[in-house]
Amino acid sequence: MRTHARRKFADIVKSGVSDLESKRYAQEAIILIQKLYKIEREIKDDPPDKKLLIRKEKSQAIINTIREWINTKFYKAQELAGAIAKAFVYLNNQFAKLEVYLTDGRLNIDNNGAENHIRPMVLGRKNWLFATSVKGAEAIATWYTIILFYQYQLIIFWVVW
Repeated sequence: MRTHARRKFADIVKSGVSDLESKRYAQEAIILIQKLYKIEREIKDDPPDKKLLIRKEKSQAIINTIREWINTKFYKAQELAGAIAKAFVYLNNQFAKLEVYLTDGRLNIDNNGAENHIRPMVLGRKNWLFATSVKGAEAIATWYTIILFYQYQLIIFWVVW
């Protein structure tokens, strides 16, 4: 979730059409979210109980700052309208999900790992649209089966070994 929220603000900073105030708000959001990711990089190899303690100590304060920041800037962002207004609405609506990882040291700050894992299947689903014949679809299915089988075997190899 945090990645999606950050991306909405990053797109505003990169765009050439947003006004300066919108870009300033977007940059503020990115800086706050980057602070959370910095903490996660520092504790990535720690055991879950230690992660939880550090998150309660450091990340919770940043989350509280983000909540206050949203509350103070929200209506001004809505007046600015456009992408910044949508980014604020998204972040505000998804805020409870932003905090979930603070409750359990086993949780990741985002679901990037899961998204990266299913990306080949999603791309495969899109590729089915371009199978112009039954034989073409069967060929694609065969290749996906082979590729995923060997990926699975490689994972099993490393887990067992």
